[in-house]
Amino acid sequence: MLKFFKFGSVIFTALLFFGCQKANETNKISEQNSKPVPSNTPNIIIESAGKIDVPRLAGKGAEELDKTLGKPEKITPATVAREMPGEYRLYKTEGNPKGLSVRFYKDKAVRFNLILEKPFASAREALLETFNIDVKDAAPTIEKNEPLSQKWQGEFSGVKFATVYAKKDKAGGQFMMVHAEIAD
Repeated sequence: MLKFFKFGSVIFTALLFFGCQKANETNKISEQNSKPVPSNTPNIIIESAGKIDVPRLAGKGAEELDKTLGKPEKITPATVAREMPGEYRLYKTEGNPKGLSVRFYKDKAVRFNLILEKPFASAREALLETFNIDVKDAAPTIEKNEPLSQKWQGEFSGVKFATVYAKKDKAGGQFMMVHAEIAD
């Protein structure tokens, strides 16, 4: 009787194990099939995690950015006279847990700031890999009062920028923050 009970327990456990495996495979297939179908609209968030196509977002309204980036975590009205009417919105983005800060002026996205999760050795690489801004061979400006930043000004990736820059966390460190502001 004890042998029969042990044998039955082994069979029951095996059935449970293989039944659960089949259920997991079915769930994985269901998850794959339930992913949203890509639309024909351009992808604002580029294929790699954490890369944000700032040239496509620049000048767009808050409603469009909300549709693209999701509901903002925080909205703060601008209080400085030259920034009014305007507001700041903080968006959660994949690969960047501190979020993307966007300043809107007259309902147009004019400034983008991002503290990077992963540092970059090069300011050019940081701007290209996180904001999709290619400064190409343009020479950066390094100001005496901001020696940790490499800045550029001009038209890059089809948008005229008042400034784009990457900033190091400390002297001799790596680039930990990127910024872009469109020209008036």
